[in-house]
Amino acid sequence: MLGLRDILDARETVLAEWAPHNIQQNIAAYYDQVLVYGQRAVFDPIGEYGFSDEVAARTHFCGYIVNHPDHDTTDDLRLRALLDQNSELPIVLATAGGGEDGYALLENFMRASVRAPWRAVAVAGPMTPEAELKVLQRLAHEAKVALHTFVPNLATWFWSIDALVCMGGYNTLTEALCTGIPTVCVPRVTPRSEQLIRASAFEKLGLLRALHPEKLTVDNMRQAIAASLDQSRQELIARANQALNFDGARQAASHLLALANEKRERRTLKQSLAS
Repeated sequence: MLGLRDILDARETVLAEWAPHNIQQNIAAYYDQVLVYGQRAVFDPIGEYGFSDEVAARTHFCGYIVNHPDHDTTDDLRLRALLDQNSELPIVLATAGGGEDGYALLENFMRASVRAPWRAVAVAGPMTPEAELKVLQRLAHEAKVALHTFVPNLATWFWSIDALVCMGGYNTLTEALCTGIPTVCVPRVTPRSEQLIRASAFEKLGLLRALHPEKLTVDNMRQAIAASLDQSRQELIARANQALNFDGARQAASHLLALANEKRERRTLKQSLAS
């Protein structure tokens, strides 16, 4: 069984990387089934990546695999302290994943949050280069942004805050969409365009706002956050549940069990016939 995210990269990049290794032919030769963790209506890897008819017939779209964030965040002291503040301003969280290449996102977010009508929280990521982290700490102090280097189980915060600014990773976006949190996505565009393709696809469904890094400015960031805060969370949840299937883990497990049972039945029949 071969499991694939729906979006790997731009078509031309994937085909160029696969060609020297005969990937399409090897999938047909060695795998009984291909499980795609996504939906064909959102992105179709069968067509984009040149699956043969033989492989296409073995391919199943499972929906998105989501580590559903828990509503109960009472044991998270940082979030409790944030929510307990005597303020009616909405809370906007910016996260840059691991932090290797999220500096521009966080810098513009902090500058956009100066005297903004929201409370700003940022998570830089444990891989943030030290020099960049020092600048972000200074900016956070000046803009009165609560800055953390790392927060475990950050997705559990999504139910409690009012808007999210993030990059376009598979896990972050699917966890955000299943909670209905209004999202501004600034996707990575190099060295791969996977995040850009994903963010654009979800934006077309009206599930988030995508802000291309080339258009990332303080003003554009401020406008995108303000527009997101005007969105109805319940409407976004309803739209996401209508457009997307978040049952990918169970669907994938069902396919695995079905294939295992099929193999076992064939083996049993073969042994019976041999005896």
